[in-house]
Amino acid sequence: MRFIDSKTMSKEENQELENFIQDWYWDEKSHKFAQNFGLYLFQFIAHLQEMGLSERTVRKHRSNCWSIGIFEYSVADRQKRRESTAENGQ
Repeated sequence: MRFIDSKTMSKEENQELENFIQDWYWDEKSHKFAQNFGLYLFQFIAHLQEMGLSERTVRKHRSNCWSIGIFEYSVADRQKRRESTAENGQ
């Protein structure tokens, strides 16, 4: 894994990122945030691999990174629903 930035990613790397973040967004603005956040997390994972950590350890951290992303999404989604409810006077 060699994720430097979104401009230098290969088509396969971009697809891997999109698969990783597919549950983290609901519109174009949140998709861009998810891409940037996912890229940041992939850079962290790449750093762990460069450190020579075991594949098992890297997989565990990757799973934790995904969990962080889905948690961030759920918090933002709840906030979005609250704002929508307030705007509709409910």
